[in-house]
Amino acid sequence: SWTNDLLTLNLKKIEQTCTGAVACQIIEYMFPGSVNLKRVNWEARSDYEYVANWKLVQEAFNRNSISRYIDVDKIVRGKYQDNLEFMQWLKA
Repeated sequence: SWTNDLLTLNLKKIEQTCTGAVACQIIEYMFPGSVNLKRVNWEARSDYEYVANWKLVQEAFNRNSISRYIDVDKIVRGKYQDNLEFMQWLKA
């Protein structure tokens, strides 16, 4: 819900954040200039496309000295708990 409000999105389930596109937007919102949003695959539909988006998130973390490990293999599976934990961490 907070992601929908912050980014004017219409996500129905937390699992929809598994693509990494929402995380890219949030990081760019928090640290302007950190993520080249033109490189984000907004239409990602498969794991390898999701992984490319998550690499952008990790690069942004590195640029901003954020030492958080992202377990991409778990997140891209689209499981509720894994995606919820990461989004809660981002919100905090």
